[in-house]
Parts: sequence; structure tokens; C-alpha cells
Amino acid sequence: MIFHLGCGERKKPAGVNSDDYIVNVDSRDIPTADIVGCVSEIGWLVDIYGRPDTIAAEDVLEHLPRRSACAALGNWANWLVLGGLLHIRVPDLRHLAERFVAGHMNATQFERRVFGAQDYPENTHLCGWTRGSIVSAIEGCWLTVIRAETVNGNACVWARK
Repeated sequence: MIFHLGCGERKKPAGVNSDDYIVNVDSRDIPTADIVGCVSEIGWLVDIYGRPDTIAAEDVLEHLPRRSACAALGNWANWLVLGGLLHIRVPDLRHLAERFVAGHMNATQFERRVFGAQDYPENTHLCGWTRGSIVSAIEGCWLTVIRAETVNGNACVWARK
């Protein structure tokens, strides 16, 4: 069971195996969401589908205030099965700032990546992360980081329970 939290316009298809069942969740009622609801506290999802083997939250945590984001990480870690995988992707502020200062990104691109596109109410960034800060937050939830890298200006982290 995979929970794809904050799926947005990116619906993850189910895998070939029955073990690869994916639930695409978003706080907005959009066509790509299999179910609509709060993505920061997932006890309600566990009640419906059971504990997930994997939680993917790509471009979610930056939309929450810092305390709420850290609480969400703890909640997700709590509900993962033992040995489960957490995948997080957030904009990497340090990398984005370096690219902007070096002239590889214009001010409009930088602003959008740092503050969100702000084209609908939920698309505003309320906190920022670097690869180091998101790794520290994940490790603070008693998860073991198995991979952390910056890809296309995003800090991508994979951790196991």
C-alpha cells in the first residue's frame, strides 16, 4: 500500500502487483485525487486502507507552517509499517539560492520556487527547507535516511522506519 500525499496533478498509477496499490490523496477535490482529505494527519486514511508500506509526499511540506510540517512527518512515521519507506521532496532553498545568485535562474523562477505559484490558495509556501534541514527533521522522527540528494532544485530524501 502506497499513500501518495498531496498528489496534485501528478496521479501515480497502480503497480503491476497487488502490493503496489496506490492511493492518490489531495486536500483539493481534483480529478487526479482518489480521495480528498487532510494529508498532514493520515489516521483517517489508515482507518480506510490500513498502514502504508510507502508514503510519498512530494511538494507537500513547504505548504505547511514549520511546526505543522514537523508534526506531519511524525504522524507519517508513526503510521508507516515497520521497514516502510518515506519519500519526501521539497524545494532546496540553498540550491535554489545558489542557482539564482549564479544567474542560472531568473527572479520570477526563483520567487515561484521559493514562495509557491500562489495561483490557488493552497499553493503558497509557508516554510523552507534545505537538504540538511529536511534530513534532520526526518531523523528526528526516528527514521533512517537511506538516500538524500538534490535533483532539479529539490531536496529528495528516502528514509526507512
